[in-house]
Amino acid sequence: MKINNLSFIFLGLILLGFAEHQETLKKISICENSKNEKPFEAYMTISSQFNVDWSECDLTGVVLRYISLEEANLSGADLSGADLTGVNLIGADLTNAKLFGVDLRQADLYQANLENAILDGADLRDTIMEDVNLNHASLRHAYIYKTILAETNFTNVDASYSNFCGQDLTEKIFHNANLSGSNLAHTKMQYTYLGNAILICIR
Repeated sequence: MKINNLSFIFLGLILLGFAEHQETLKKISICENSKNEKPFEAYMTISSQFNVDWSECDLTGVVLRYISLEEANLSGADLSGADLTGVNLIGADLTNAKLFGVDLRQADLYQANLENAILDGADLRDTIMEDVNLNHASLRHAYIYKTILAETNFTNVDASYSNFCGQDLTEKIFHNANLSGSNLAHTKMQYTYLGNAILICIR
């Protein structure tokens, strides 16, 4: 199992500009202190290595561009409005997470678990979402364009009013999915399964 190094996460944020990321550092510190017996600062040495557990934390609006959160536990976390551009979320647990309006452009969510997650208004352009669990996830008003969706299906997903324009949806499964009001212009939908899907007012 790959171990994440939070020291390097924080060092990267500091190098990018402390003033811009002050609120991000504060929220992550509060989150970590709530889970460790010792103050989080005690772990902040260049050699500290441990898995990221930010489950159930308030991380709204944090800026965490191009860092590694591989296999991180983010279940139930509130990342609404967060900038996660280019973040490595391979194998991450995002079950029941709140991701309203999150920016996930160019992020890698290979085999991430997004069951029951809320991604309403999320920007998923150029995002890797291969073999992702989206069961019962909400993707209302999401922007899904040039997104890699290999082995990912949309069973029980609410993707109403989402923008799939130009997306390759070949052989995708939308069983019990809500696609009402979605933009499906110029999509490739050869052998796409739409059993029990809601297709009202699609474009």
